[in-house]
Amino acid sequence: MRESHIENAVRKHAKALGWRAEKVNTVNDRGRPDRRFSRAGRYFYIEFKAPGEKLRPKQEDQIRKMRAEGDTVYVVDNIQQGKDIVERHAAQVSDAGGCLCCRQP
Repeated sequence: MRESHIENAVRKHAKALGWRAEKVNTVNDRGRPDRRFSRAGRYFYIEFKAPGEKLRPKQEDQIRKMRAEGDTVYVVDNIQQGKDIVERHAAQVSDAGGCLCCRQP
């Protein structure tokens, strides 16, 4: 299965649950995760890989730095794994009552 197939399926699932799934522009900053998912003042990143594909050293370094700064970053190599992550975050937003600053859903 191709990385793009996994990414598109997870992106569509996230959109159906009300999440924005923005492509991260990496022209001058190689190694950043593929997408930033956001909703109600919360966000996380996903780097998509084809099954069995490994992170490049620059990606490993960038993800390590992002996590050290407090960002939530996942590496996903199958559709169900990606959908589960989105659903888990969607439940956390619902449990918190929406946006942390204004409580909008």
